[in-house]
Amino acid sequence: MSDLPAPTPLPLQPALDLQRSLILRWTALALALLLGLGLWEGWQLRRNALAELPASAQLAVTLLQEDIARRAGSFDRENLVLRPEVLDPLARRIPLCLAAYNLRGPLMAVHCEPVRPESALDRWLGERLRPAEDLRDERTLLMPAGIVVARVESQVPWEQVGHAWAERLRLLLAVAAGLGLMLLAVTRPVRRALEPTQQILAALARLEGGDRRVRLPLPALRELRHVAQSFNRLAEAWVALIEEQRRLALRLLDVREEERRRLARELHDEMAQRLSALQAEAAVSAALAERHADPALLGGAQRIASLTAQALDGLQQVLHELRPAALDRFGLGPALQALVDSPRRRPDGEPIACRLVLPDSGLDLGRLPAGHAVHVYRIVQEGLSNACRHGQATQVQVSLGLREDGGLRVVVQDDGRGPGPQGLAPGHGLLGLGERVQALDGRLQLSLPPGGGMQLAVDLPPLPAAGEGAR
Repeated sequence: MSDLPAPTPLPLQPALDLQRSLILRWTALALALLLGLGLWEGWQLRRNALAELPASAQLAVTLLQEDIARRAGSFDRENLVLRPEVLDPLARRIPLCLAAYNLRGPLMAVHCEPVRPESALDRWLGERLRPAEDLRDERTLLMPAGIVVARVESQVPWEQVGHAWAERLRLLLAVAAGLGLMLLAVTRPVRRALEPTQQILAALARLEGGDRRVRLPLPALRELRHVAQSFNRLAEAWVALIEEQRRLALRLLDVREEERRRLARELHDEMAQRLSALQAEAAVSAALAERHADPALLGGAQRIASLTAQALDGLQQVLHELRPAALDRFGLGPALQALVDSPRRRPDGEPIACRLVLPDSGLDLGRLPAGHAVHVYRIVQEGLSNACRHGQATQVQVSLGLREDGGLRVVVQDDGRGPGPQGLAPGHGLLGLGERVQALDGRLQLSLPPGGGMQLAVDLPPLPAAGEGAR
């Protein structure tokens, strides 16, 4: 044998709900992606607005100068009027806020009205993008003759940048809604594909409960189909192993009963005859001693006869335990009646009244093969022994009947005290009875009836008739 230590079992991992895990991970990934994209879009808008401010300001000043050149003379600075509306086409493409001041300081014109309507969200997002120190671009406005006529200040209208950021965030939310629909479209087939797992779990529970007929249908998912095929092969192998163990156990019981019968026959043929002969010799010796008036010989012969009679009685009890003669001579029904009618007492000496109840019709115990009849007899025998020894009962009832499927049901019920606070604790007799019932492919149940006492119930499968069992 190898001296290598046994491998340490791996710790159990927490149970994983695949569908829930898929939804949570997909949602977390989508939220992280959308959040990152949203922040990146805001940063890009802020950076572009700040970077484009000088070029936008220069372009706005150029447009204003061209407009002045078309409308005014080269030196008419006093009657100069600025028209900020010429900047509307530019404002539709580039966010810009512009204010023009004449050389003396008064405001000449301003172009800072939003081209698009603003909302509280636009203003809030714009405030998030606004730098701590708002940057301004200052330039001079010249007439065609090169005369300075105004000072132009330009700055970024952060509310409009916030509006652009809000539009992109709404687009990302639309993408998130599309991802949600995709998630639903993915989880639905996943849920349908995982539905057979519930069948697998139910089949495992039934197999654990002893259902040997459970098999799994082949699901559509290839991986689960392999699992179902493996489960079915495992179930068939397990059923074959259990059936083989049951046949071996039943064979061992039959061999044991046959050995008991052989031993009972040998004891009857050898020991019983010799004890009977010894009893006869003791009777002859007692008669001779009485004839010759020999008190010592007479007392010895009588003691030998008494001991021989006791030995014969004990031998008869042993023979009855090994193989009840009534079972072989008269069949199961009379043998059970004789077993129930035999006097029984509790350990404290109180008598126990036993009663056998058989159905009026439908149950023909004579049709049972001898090999199964002895097992039914032993089941009743062990049930009676358990009730008399441990139950402190005064009445015991043995009932035999047929179930709906044709199987035999044996019930031994007493009116004793039942189990103690520790519950049901079967002894060696009940363990042996359980092994016998299992070998017969039956089921043993110990229960507590509402009226008190203990009930031992054995359900046996439909048994073959005597002719079938002999094949």
